[in-house]
Amino acid sequence: MQAFILAMSNADKDGRILMVSERSTASEQPTITIKYQLLDASSSFSDIVSEARSVVLAGGTMAPIVPPEHLLVRAVSKGPMGTNLQLKFTSKDDPKMQDDLGQSVANICNIIKDGVICFFPSYASLDTLTDRWKKTGLWTRLENKKKIFIEPKSAADVDKILNGYSAAVNQSTNPTSVSGGGLMLAVVGGKLSEGINFSNNLCRAVIVIGIPYPNSQSVELKERIKYVENLKGAQKDAGKNFYANLAFKAVNQSIGRAIRHSKDWSAIILLDSRYGAPENVNRLPDWIKAGFKTTEGFGSLIKDLAQFYNQRRRDGLSG
Repeated sequence: MQAFILAMSNADKDGRILMVSERSTASEQPTITIKYQLLDASSSFSDIVSEARSVVLAGGTMAPIVPPEHLLVRAVSKGPMGTNLQLKFTSKDDPKMQDDLGQSVANICNIIKDGVICFFPSYASLDTLTDRWKKTGLWTRLENKKKIFIEPKSAADVDKILNGYSAAVNQSTNPTSVSGGGLMLAVVGGKLSEGINFSNNLCRAVIVIGIPYPNSQSVELKERIKYVENLKGAQKDAGKNFYANLAFKAVNQSIGRAIRHSKDWSAIILLDSRYGAPENVNRLPDWIKAGFKTTEGFGSLIKDLAQFYNQRRRDGLSG
């Protein structure tokens, strides 16, 4: 309460007081929450700037420095069955889309023996797609190839899941092992998309399903977009770009799990046709653009992936 009252002392233009109605399920009674949303931190930060002789702003995210041949990046427009891959709100329940996404993941896992991390746009989409794959038998096909792990909803269970995944991947590196490694199913912006070190064999491929656009009906997001659009000198599409950049910031954080040091190597596979749009390519980090290509047919992805993986193995790059 003290922090909320203190926040209200900010200038009107710097923030908004919001009354938000939220519910976990449709059957539950909504919970009304009063929030203060800070939109402009410059006033608060000005005190630091005025009192200090110099200010150093340091970020923890740095671009990996690896040879271009250590990275293969593909945006995939169509699945193995020819479905246009575009996981939007209007298509998320399409069984053909769900099945072709599953077939895509399974075929990629056939090529990559070690660790594969597959990111979903939300926990809801993770649940929906895995439920579908279990009904169709695709889940069994995946299990026959790799041991599957799912990002836990509780932070207390993360270490246990990571230890199991590491053990499954390390077992696959034994020349006499028939194990196909591990498949980690995670969520963009979740517990495994930032700060976890999936180096070397723990991540020989990152798959991103869909684009994790935030809820456009969120009251907080609407206020942020309105604020950006009303800034002095704002461009015509400032709100639209702000909205898209939120999604791609989360995507870029997730694909950063692929490369963790200068000798590491991995494939990054973006399963959604929208990744090939020029404006979206520009939103991807510079360090992956040299190896970026858009594939229309799924067969060309499998060919490129097999060549890449086999070449890295022949080069003796254990990472």
